[in-house]
Amino acid sequence: GALASLSAEQPELALVAIPALERLKLYDEAIGVCERAGLSARIEGLARTSAYYHKQRGDQAAMLGAVRRFAKVEERVRFLRKYGERQHVVAMMLENGLRDEALDDLLVAGAWAEAARLLDDGADAERLLLGALQARDEGSEGAEGVQQAEGAQAARAERLAPLLKAAADSEAERRRLLSGGEGDQAGAGHV
Repeated sequence: GALASLSAEQPELALVAIPALERLKLYDEAIGVCERAGLSARIEGLARTSAYYHKQRGDQAAMLGAVRRFAKVEERVRFLRKYGERQHVVAMMLENGLRDEALDDLLVAGAWAEAARLLDDGADAERLLLGALQARDEGSEGAEGVQQAEGAQAARAERLAPLLKAAADSEAERRRLLSGGEGDQAGAGHV
């Protein structure tokens, strides 16, 4: 009630109300007062305090709301990487137009099915396949990831088949060249 009436015409009242709200740990309400009173310089600090407070209380939704008020996207993503969950990081990236970064995060995490849902062209599909092959070669859960990626891409298989074949051929050629460059021992082990 009374907080809603604070406006740009009453900044002195807002300056008194904000510290009182902070003492009561009503950070989101203090942010609202700052917005209505035109005190944008205070919002960033209050948003950070609010995000940490909600994190400590385990209120993910409120934490995300506070993080969205951070001025810089990089700071939002950094905070969520440290205190949120992968889905929060990816959602924040997507909300801010960082689709490629979100896809990279999913690939690094081995979340192949989620990554496949973001794909919309052959270049992305090729990147997903190469990432899955690399993960398999590195001994991670790549085999499962390859299966998930293939299942998620089944609907696009006809359209993407030539690109995927080219990517696989390129990878096979790269491996052949690498194994040939390692000397006779590498070739002898495959005989």
